[in-house]
Amino acid sequence: MGKRSSLYLHPQQRDQIHHLASGFLWRTELPTWLLIATIYGGWFSSLAFWHTLGLLPATLLLIWFTAWYMSLQHELIHGHPTRFMWLNQLFGMLPLAVWYPYGLYRDSHLAHHRHDHLTIPVDDPESYYFTQASWARLSPWQKRVIHARNTFTGRLLLAPLLDILQTLGSAVAAFRHLQLRAMVMWLVHMALLALLFTWMMHNGFSPLWFVLAVSYPALALTKVRSFLEHRAADDPLARSVINEAGLFWRVLFLNLNYHSIHHDLPGVPWYGLKTIYLQNQQAYRERNHGFLVRGYGEWMRRFWKTSVDVTVHPRRQQEKEMSNRLAFPMYAVDSTDTLALWRAVQRLLVARGLPVEELIPGRPEPDLLAHWQQPNLILSQTCGYPLMTQLPEVQVVGCFHYRVPGCEGIHYRSFLVVRDEDKHRTLADFRGRRVVCNAPDSQSGYNALRNRVPSRALNAWFSEVIFSGSHRQSLIEVKRGGGDIAAIDCVTYALLQRHEPTLLAGLTVIDQTPLTPGLPLITASGTAPETLHAIRDALTTLVSAPEYRGVCDALFIGGFSVVAREAWSVLTGITADGSLSSAG
Repeated sequence: MGKRSSLYLHPQQRDQIHHLASGFLWRTELPTWLLIATIYGGWFSSLAFWHTLGLLPATLLLIWFTAWYMSLQHELIHGHPTRFMWLNQLFGMLPLAVWYPYGLYRDSHLAHHRHDHLTIPVDDPESYYFTQASWARLSPWQKRVIHARNTFTGRLLLAPLLDILQTLGSAVAAFRHLQLRAMVMWLVHMALLALLFTWMMHNGFSPLWFVLAVSYPALALTKVRSFLEHRAADDPLARSVINEAGLFWRVLFLNLNYHSIHHDLPGVPWYGLKTIYLQNQQAYRERNHGFLVRGYGEWMRRFWKTSVDVTVHPRRQQEKEMSNRLAFPMYAVDSTDTLALWRAVQRLLVARGLPVEELIPGRPEPDLLAHWQQPNLILSQTCGYPLMTQLPEVQVVGCFHYRVPGCEGIHYRSFLVVRDEDKHRTLADFRGRRVVCNAPDSQSGYNALRNRVPSRALNAWFSEVIFSGSHRQSLIEVKRGGGDIAAIDCVTYALLQRHEPTLLAGLTVIDQTPLTPGLPLITASGTAPETLHAIRDALTTLVSAPEYRGVCDALFIGGFSVVAREAWSVLTGITADGSLSSAG
């Protein structure tokens, strides 16, 4: 379901949605298939018969169908109407809206759906905010342009132009810096656009008129939806709007006006968003902290000439640092379950006298190494490989036991995952093909697989080694054909089976890696012995007390053991005292 996992209000809602997903409409995706036929049929018919319709009616129809097509592209990106990303891409590749290759839009939009990065400049590629440094570099006239763009009028008239200029700039940069993947996307896009323009001219319709009188106004219509769609807020759940728009806008934007629900449940199809919102209307209003607007007309009245304050991102760094001191970043597939674990551990630590009641729940920054190296770190979870190679000073608290296929006690393994078409192959059959790894410092995604190939060098065994950034993205790359095989942590795999089964559709496990010690729980080197004892006691209670059974079951946690650092020496061949290990 989209770039990140679903955030359910409660387990009953999860069951409700799974029930809806089993119904005829959701299983067949009939509304989306009809939408595809309507948009393509309407767009091409309006152009083919523009003489009969007249220039003005044809232009108005084309503006509608072009803007509608952009809404459809968004739906295709999120896995509808088929589970095959390559097939969905075929439905979205035609440049009916002119400006942007589908593949680049897909990549940036999925990155936009990283929950905790939403609105944060640089991290969120669709953020309208600036960092303090980037804002300071702007000249006075550039700042005036930004303030003008941040009015409702400016969003309609000026924002499309700025987007177009940025898009063209990214195209030039792709060719200047020889970014091969982006170059291919642009070349395919321009070739298809040339074919469309040729067909337009064959029908006596001016491509210049299409660009100026159709494409630009259609792009402006999409800016109505995106106006204050997101805001900077400390709680990620409060960053997306609920807009109770009228029928016209709901149809045009495919219910994306219910944007908070979409970001909670990115895999829900467009025709399900309103139903889900109405089932839990008050809960969603509370969840997003009242970020509610009653139609786009309200935005227009309030900000027709007044600029909305979307300039420097007002991130509260101190609070983020506080939240970073206690975090569970490694298996955070479902944010609701991870938050429940965080609060349970916080409660148990407070009961043992640790001053953590003021901590704010959250996830660490993308730089996990910096997070793990904090001198005041209370508790986090890392990977065994960076533990032995990059974190010599931290103290090991212990290790959870996970109750999923592939785990035994504190040990776990990785599954080798391929597309269904390759399900009868073995690892040896993938020599000379492409492998996707989450990161070069990952035990489960890189090192475990490296130890399975004869040369112990992935770049010698495979034709290409692609780094995706996460296990989830590795699966997406394999599924869409960007790579052919990936090693996936068995716990992550089980969590995705529970929360995002559609992501795994079309993929299969052909092999597994040997057992190794699982993900270690760590604390700072300066954590006092009595504090370390309290943390271990809290985690022992977490896995044994009946009141926390539901919290643990949600994340497949079945136990906890105190484990010494030396247990992970098998990953590198280096023991804790620096001597060579025979297990290496």
